[in-house]
Amino acid sequence: MAEDEQLREALLELQVLREREALAFRETKKLLSTIEAYTVAPTPDAAINGLLSGLVDLLDADSVLLLQQFEDDRAEVIRALPVSKVHDVVRAPFSLFSKPRKINELDRTGHWGGSLDLDPFGAALIRPCGRVADVTYSLLCLKTKGEVFRASDGKLLERISGLFVQALSTKALTAHNALLAATIKGSSAGVAIADASGPEMPLVYINDAFQEISGYGPEEALGANCRFMSAEMEDSPERNRLRETIYNRGQGTFLLRNRRKSGELFWNELTVFPVYGAGGEVRHMVATQTDATARVDAQAERDRSRAQMESILVSIEDGFLVLGEDDRVMFANPSMQRLYLAPTVGWEQNTTFQDNWRAFCKASEPAGVSHEGDALLAQAGQVDGLECALADGRSLLLRLRRADSGARVLSVTDVTALKTAEALLAQQVAAVEAAFDGIAITDPKERVLYLNRSAAQLLGHASPREATGQDWRARYVTPHYKPTPGTVTTLERLGPDGPVFHEVLATPLPGTGTVVTIRDVTDREEASQRTRAMQQALAHAQRREAVAQLAAGVAHDFNNLLAAINGSALLISTDEEATPSVRRQSDRITQAGNRAARLVNRLLDLGATQTQGSAFDLGSALRDLRSLVGPSLPSQVKLELDLGTEPLVVLGDPHEVSQIALNLVLNARDAMVHQAGRISVALHKWHAPHDAKAVVGVLEEGKTYARLRVEDNGTGIASHELAQVFTPYFTTKGDAGTGLGLSTVASMVSEAGGAIDLTSQQGRGTRFDVYLPLIVEDLSDGATHEVLDHGLSLAGATILVVDDEEDVARIIQAYLERLGAEVAVSPAAELAIEAVEDDPHAWSAVITDYDMPGLNGGDLTQRVRKAAPELPIFLVTALARRLTDPRVAGDRVQGVFAKPVDLARLASSVAEAMKGTPRTE
Repeated sequence: MAEDEQLREALLELQVLREREALAFRETKKLLSTIEAYTVAPTPDAAINGLLSGLVDLLDADSVLLLQQFEDDRAEVIRALPVSKVHDVVRAPFSLFSKPRKINELDRTGHWGGSLDLDPFGAALIRPCGRVADVTYSLLCLKTKGEVFRASDGKLLERISGLFVQALSTKALTAHNALLAATIKGSSAGVAIADASGPEMPLVYINDAFQEISGYGPEEALGANCRFMSAEMEDSPERNRLRETIYNRGQGTFLLRNRRKSGELFWNELTVFPVYGAGGEVRHMVATQTDATARVDAQAERDRSRAQMESILVSIEDGFLVLGEDDRVMFANPSMQRLYLAPTVGWEQNTTFQDNWRAFCKASEPAGVSHEGDALLAQAGQVDGLECALADGRSLLLRLRRADSGARVLSVTDVTALKTAEALLAQQVAAVEAAFDGIAITDPKERVLYLNRSAAQLLGHASPREATGQDWRARYVTPHYKPTPGTVTTLERLGPDGPVFHEVLATPLPGTGTVVTIRDVTDREEASQRTRAMQQALAHAQRREAVAQLAAGVAHDFNNLLAAINGSALLISTDEEATPSVRRQSDRITQAGNRAARLVNRLLDLGATQTQGSAFDLGSALRDLRSLVGPSLPSQVKLELDLGTEPLVVLGDPHEVSQIALNLVLNARDAMVHQAGRISVALHKWHAPHDAKAVVGVLEEGKTYARLRVEDNGTGIASHELAQVFTPYFTTKGDAGTGLGLSTVASMVSEAGGAIDLTSQQGRGTRFDVYLPLIVEDLSDGATHEVLDHGLSLAGATILVVDDEEDVARIIQAYLERLGAEVAVSPAAELAIEAVEDDPHAWSAVITDYDMPGLNGGDLTQRVRKAAPELPIFLVTALARRLTDPRVAGDRVQGVFAKPVDLARLASSVAEAMKGTPRTE
């Protein structure tokens, strides 16, 4: 039994050994399989994947992860089986990269964070791999809960982790080499690599940029020495330096003349350096090259420009100084050294600006500037520079500017002449600004570039700035006026107080525009206009005076005739033997004569100043209109008269109003020749509305007028003639009309402050509306009245009548004698004066004409006043309305009566004067 038991134990031990051997065999087989997968992998990534797959089999793990360390021991999965774990983040309660760990109860180690879900796993095997290319790696193997890692698993993982390090290193090296190769291949600089193991140093690599620069491809360049491109002379210094550097396997940069495959020459900037092998020997020489032709040409151009600039700066009069960043002189032209002398320093190169400036200040004593260089440069760097005055009277302008290179450029200009010119210009500008005349400078399009204050005021601008850029002609009534050089033109501008007149003179400026001189000639122009107006008024007055003299002569003679007619008619009507019929005819003659006299007196108004007239009832002045025009109307024309009953008081001459109505009625009559018709005359009160219009005059809104309407149903007036009917001498009657009737009506109405409206249609008739403004006034003093001679007696009176018209004198004599007076008639003033001087007390009154041959009525009055100061004198004249003789004015005569004289009034005045109560009409 003992032996059996021993045999049984031996068999069991053998079985265990066999199982161990089988397990070791399987592990060894898996390990060999993993190493084989690593060895035959075509890329580092494939090798890493093979290692991960082998670990899964070796460790019987559920997941194997390759981790990369980031900040704060944060681990990120960069490779895993299964691959779904890649890029997950693992945050362990301890460092995963510090030491190996075997954990069979994972949930007891603490909290695991990050995006990797570790809940399904219960065991972990951790093995740091070390650093590769500055990156720390670690392996994390996981098993699900309920499973554990063996002690031997850690050793297996330790063996395999070394292979991971090699694979990661190989991958990093491969990536680095690929980057270098891509960089060299894609570089814009040409790269050529030569084998340095032999004396000929053939080219073994060229990149694309080398081919582009040289034109040579690999089949032509590889295996050849790169000297085949050189176009340098064999013994040039630069080529000798390159040859020596290559021979010594050194490094350096060279600028050589090379030749492209096309034969074109170019400048090649070449840099060479050696590449060493593992034993420290030079294995290769690398050359980088760039086409520097443009840079070399630009440098040459800069050198030429610099030389040209220096030659220019040498020749200019201004001082020119270039300072480096340390304020040392880099360049100073001869003018700087000559004109702005700095003894002992002389603005030489590498001397400091401070030393030169102090030496200059000591020698020249500039005023108003700092002697310290830094402060002066700061002031000169201002926008306008810095001015300084020297003891010798010169003025300098210093200006400092910084160049792109960092250097500073100081220019020093002698502005003495400029300052003198500026002072003179300032004086000239001040004189222009102070000029009374306006002065402006314009561009070729007449837009203002400059103007003084006088010009701004004359053109109506608040300030000169407001006018800048504007067309100065737009301020005048004629904005498109084109100035003629050297020609003075008078232009009108509408100012706030009325029109103003300017005298404008344009002087061209070559190539720039025009100088415009403006002078205000408003006073002169107004004086000239007043002079012209006065001349016109004088000519008009002379014409009116001539007309007035002619009219006065006609009126005088005609009034004398009317005096005889009216006097005779009066004597007939007062004759006791006259029948009633004779008296009526005589009265009609008297009325017609009186109206004829008033008409004649209108002639005396020609050239005379019109008087305002008096207040009267318009209806009363028109009462006898029917008797005046009735006899002249055809039988087939009917006159309708409606004057109303309400008093309509207007201001003026009642005879003129009667004349207006008479003219309009007669015009209406002429419009109905050979046809039956109707003429209506109506008088009413009328209030002007807001839209009242008139052909003649103006109707004021809300004002009350007397409206005289004369309307007919005659032929009417053509529409194109309506605007001319009030024009003097315009007539539609041909030779039968004078064209003065309606113009006279318009003149009378206008003088009375009234208006006329006209409406007419051809074939339907015409309507005239005459508007005269109403006034409120008592008519008691101005009402027309008649002085009757009933009860009037001149018995005992001795009256002297003086008139060269015998008929007029005899009528006055007969009328006065009928009243009881004794009347003596004298045809000449001289005889009448003698009669008074012989016996002044023999006469009760003197009645005299004014216009007589020899002595006139004024002479007679003056002589009689000396002989008989208290003797009443009455003047009877056809020119009563034109009488201006001061000798018969005021109380020098007791009355002035117009011919034909109203005998009743004359007799009444004589009777009152004889009672000691003189009366003057």
